[in-house]
Amino acid sequence: MSGHWSEDEFRARVEAKAAELGTTVRDIMREAGLAEDTLNKSPSQGRRIDTIFKIAAAAKMTKEEALGLPPASDKAAHSRLERLALVADIAAHLYVALSRRSGIAEDDPADIVQAIVALLQDRP
Repeated sequence: MSGHWSEDEFRARVEAKAAELGTTVRDIMREAGLAEDTLNKSPSQGRRIDTIFKIAAAAKMTKEEALGLPPASDKAAHSRLERLALVADIAAHLYVALSRRSGIAEDDPADIVQAIVALLQDRP
């Protein structure tokens, strides 16, 4: 996906999946409970997400695949970024909190790192 929705790309993904399954797009639309010509009609305001997901389910596609998003294997990278953001957030809050208390010196990064690790170990 190029950063924006493309009806043509969506249609091509559904057509390719139909061919892979040995069926037709019309059969997929019927399975989804939609009009057989749904993909031939370009919506003026964009396609509804629930319609896309109905088509995805009928075509045995993941939601990500239907939307043209990166494959599930890229979710690991996304998860790492989320954890990194969490660590950065915790570190910033912890630094501010610890710098206000006299128990830990501001210039002692080892204590801050140990506190961050302890917090992360408590999270699921």
